Amino acid sequence: MKKLLLLPILALLFAAVVSCEKDQAIPANAADEMITTRANATVPFKATYITSPDVKGVSTTGTLTIVIPSEGNATHMGKSTWYSDSYVYDTFLDEDGPWDQDGTSIFTAADGSTLVGAFEGTTGPTATSPFAGTGRYWIDYGTKRFEGASGEGDYTYEVFYVDPVTGAMTARLEFTGTLVNP
Repeated sequence: MKKLLLLPILALLFAAVVSCEKDQAIPANAADEMITTRANATVPFKATYITSPDVKGVSTTGTLTIVIPSEGNATHMGKSTWYSDSYVYDTFLDEDGPWDQDGTSIFTAADGSTLVGAFEGTTGPTATSPFAGTGRYWIDYGTKRFEGASGEGDYTYEVFYVDPVTGAMTARLEFTGTLVNP
């Protein structure tokens, strides 16, 4: 009786081993395929920051030098900061705007990983804000966990508060675009 039970158990065990050899769950080159897939991945990127633009200087033509620190959240980064050294050009030559604006763009995740690039667009007064702007941004490279990343998209911002005593501004800044190889 024991020999009769042992024979079917051995047959099932043999069938299981043979079927596992035929069906490999992970191909031999799976690591290479995963790296290739990651290297070609394009994913959505969205970020929202609250900024505190600070005018640091004005040239004779009215070009403003502005430092823009901010805090907020971004996809693939979580809680993060965005920083820019920015320029708004020729505000004295065209007092009504809109004016050209460009600058550096550094997104920094909580772990210190960065996405680094630049932006350019226009800014100026609107009916509802002393400054609002739109434009394009691009990411040239990343560091740490974003090494090899690049990307691009659109941004918008609007100053929503100006301190009546100090003139300090607070704005909402939004980025919408894509990242490649995040």
